[in-house]
Amino acid sequence: GGGSSGGGGGNKRSKSGEREESYLVKKYRADTYHRSVESFARYTKSHRMLDASYVRLPPSAGYTTPDRPYYMSIRIGGQDLSWGRGRTRDGAIDCACRAAFALVAAHGYTDFDVDDDCFTEMPPVPDPRGLPPPPPPPPPAVSEDRERRSRPPSLRFTPPPLALLRSSPPLPDLSRRTAAFASSPPAGGGTGGRSDEEEEEEEEDGAGGGRIRTHAV
Repeated sequence: GGGSSGGGGGNKRSKSGEREESYLVKKYRADTYHRSVESFARYTKSHRMLDASYVRLPPSAGYTTPDRPYYMSIRIGGQDLSWGRGRTRDGAIDCACRAAFALVAAHGYTDFDVDDDCFTEMPPVPDPRGLPPPPPPPPPAVSEDRERRSRPPSLRFTPPPLALLRSSPPLPDLSRRTAAFASSPPAGGGTGGRSDEEEEEEEEDGAGGGRIRTHAV
């Protein structure tokens, strides 16, 4: 049953001037029995909420989908208390009543479960495609060259590629060269060099500015 009869219904103009579908709770007659709807009618009567009504959210505002064509709210004293959605009008009112009992936590009316079709806040306008909103775009990528230019001058050094480091020739082994140099004899084989006595006999010629070399006998 789509709740097509629903006693006490009528079309009223909303604040925006659009005609809205509204039903007084005390006169509403559901086509399908829902314990929550019957209990809410008794609750509003005992608390003298005489103006309580079920109001359909306007489909022109986007409140309709193929699987949930009805969005209904409970309005008391000109304020919306809760909302529900469903395949039928009675099903949406059932969800709105269960959400209302979850809010007021009335004595004796605390055994009504809520689900994703029950709203204690104004539901968002559904996406007609049934898709979630797209994720935000990623931050713009910064190129490596631009990132390097933005560094301070002391940090702009670019290390050489790893392949260049691997192709560099190995350093010479200085330990072998030092050992060979230490073990080699002096030039001339030790016989043709000058002795300490010859060095001592060499002296300056004060008059000619030349060198006079004398040899020991």
